[in-house]
Amino acid sequence: MFSVTPGRITDWFKELLGVEIFDKADALMTSALDISPVAAQMQAKVRDIARKATDPLQRKALDQLIKTRIIPEFLQYSVTKSGVFENNWLGTLGTGNYGSDYWKRASANLVGIWANTNDEVVYFVAVQDADGQPLNGANDYIIDFPADARPDAVVDAYWSVILVDVPDYRVVPNPLNRFNFNSESPLKSEADGSVKILLSSKPNSAVPESNWLPAPDGKGFSLTLRTYVPKDIVKRGEWFPPAIKRLNR
Repeated sequence: MFSVTPGRITDWFKELLGVEIFDKADALMTSALDISPVAAQMQAKVRDIARKATDPLQRKALDQLIKTRIIPEFLQYSVTKSGVFENNWLGTLGTGNYGSDYWKRASANLVGIWANTNDEVVYFVAVQDADGQPLNGANDYIIDFPADARPDAVVDAYWSVILVDVPDYRVVPNPLNRFNFNSESPLKSEADGSVKILLSSKPNSAVPESNWLPAPDGKGFSLTLRTYVPKDIVKRGEWFPPAIKRLNR
């Protein structure tokens, strides 16, 4: 079972709001229609908490509960349990139509605001390497796709992989102006048909420069691989990107 400490998870995200999120609960809930089958019940619970949060003593207790228990449990769920977890990638299988699953909906909102259905796209998100360590541009990493399991072999439309820093989730400025790879990228294959992608702040002779995706030097980063119109092997959860392996410099 994969597990990470709350401190390590919060390194990947900006600080989440505490009890102050309930100060404008009514305005937030009336700003958009919620079609969830349990929306009315959930909104009633939120309004009840908002009323309690106006009492100074209860407000302090609520804030402590949110920050010491609820947020750590939610972040743990978001990066390890909100989809299918394999090879230290989180696959967003089952997203798009959330029904009453507010944990999964909130997880999608945390990293992407919303998500397509799996017939349209399956996302794979990674924030750690094969050893379970947070990805950091101080290291060099490689993703080695076997010839028969390359991303282009498992989609009927388009694929892409983008690298962003954390916790800001912005692309990384670099001399190549290269921020992602996709179906149109001129990646060089190995003699056996496999393809390697390098993730690092500087080139590494182990991988062609055409396959280098620049990472922020000395700073954490995250990867999102998108498979548009994925084949059944992806939708069944039988294909995942390979684990991200750290290279020795």
